[in-house]
Amino acid sequence: MNITWLGHSSFIIVLENGKVLVMDPFDDKCGYETHPVKADYVFSSHDHHDHNCLDYITGEYTLINQPQAYTFPDMQVQGFATFHDASGGKERGLNTVFKIEAEGISLVHLGDIGEVPGDVFVKALGRVDVLFLPVGGVYTIDAAEAKEVVDAISPNIIIPMHYMTEHAAINIHPVTNFLTLINGIYDYSMLGKDTLEVSAGGLKKRSRVIIMEYS
Repeated sequence: MNITWLGHSSFIIVLENGKVLVMDPFDDKCGYETHPVKADYVFSSHDHHDHNCLDYITGEYTLINQPQAYTFPDMQVQGFATFHDASGGKERGLNTVFKIEAEGISLVHLGDIGEVPGDVFVKALGRVDVLFLPVGGVYTIDAAEAKEVVDAISPNIIIPMHYMTEHAAINIHPVTNFLTLINGIYDYSMLGKDTLEVSAGGLKKRSRVIIMEYS
């Protein structure tokens, strides 16, 4: 499969059969460019403007935005109910974590999770090959909490998201805070582009952090 970072917490995932998945599409207030995307499936972790904008999505897509199980011919999806803050949702409400299993790969998008999940959640999540991880704090878990999540889940590939860049119009922290904490503990590399090819046979033995470059 092919994974492209659109900026912020949004990604396009293209399966080998050509099906297009869009994760947490944002609106034009986020600072990143918006452009039409023809999708088959659209995931939205919660109803905030930087994660639920459908204005630029085209095609006869299926919207996936509930913490429940979904079964499709090309993938299995499980949504997990979590909180957008560390106060049981009192500050920012609910957030849905989505686990997608397709082509022998398990991908987990944490959305705007605002709490470090406990052992019960981690066990229910199971194996994670690719983890889309917010690291910018303020509205989500911060760098230190993000490291706690990685330590608990032990994903194969960690893709940071929801952090400050030169394009972002949302006041959050840069990815360097997270990289400082994991330096010497987890391998990490700067991809130098916005697209990553992932296959079940191409996974490494060690967990690694991949920083995608917004294009």
